[in-house]
Amino acid sequence: MLFTSIAAAVAVAVAVPAARALPQTEAQTEAQTETQAETVRCELPELRAELVEMQRLDQEARNGLIELVQSGADQRSAEFQTVIRKAVELDRKHAARLKAIIGSHGWPTKTLVAEDGAFAAWLIAQHADFDPAFQQRCLELMKPHVGTGEIDDRNWAMLTDRVLLAKGEKQRFGTQLEKTPDGSSHRMRPCENPETVDRRRAEVGLPPIAVYIASVNDSLGRGG
Repeated sequence: MLFTSIAAAVAVAVAVPAARALPQTEAQTEAQTETQAETVRCELPELRAELVEMQRLDQEARNGLIELVQSGADQRSAEFQTVIRKAVELDRKHAARLKAIIGSHGWPTKTLVAEDGAFAAWLIAQHADFDPAFQQRCLELMKPHVGTGEIDDRNWAMLTDRVLLAKGEKQRFGTQLEKTPDGSSHRMRPCENPETVDRRRAEVGLPPIAVYIASVNDSLGRGG
């Protein structure tokens, strides 16, 4: 499972009773498979390597939180709070670096940094909840590339929903979920015109919402 927020990582850690290798997102798996299948070609290979390393550190920090929670650590303890603080500091550091990258090169597309580098850039933006103006800026930079093959349109959709919800508006693609009141499953957070959400999801390459929710339930456990 790819963790896109500190809170999500902690929530999953509490819900999943035993430490185990959680599945990656479909987008991440495809990105890694494609880049491993052939020699990576991009205009900025050093920047690609930097972005991929930032993603590795990002997920390492979140997996560390999971391990700590599942070990039974008190979330109010100094140890736990230190891990949280370091993860948040890492998010801020990565966001600052991405801002600099954007200033120099524009949005990191597949041509510039290959599939996995573009994915890592999106992930850093997705984590910058502490800077909604920056997330909005990233969304604007990604939008011209939708449908061109230069970014993963699914990632753009996920960031769109993140930004909309942060502004107190309804999401558009149904990518952001929450637990049902009884904790037994997941459901969409508020979404505009939910009766046509599958049409919008299909336009960006996302599976039907029912399939998506079932996948989340299966990967995290019904109450995960």
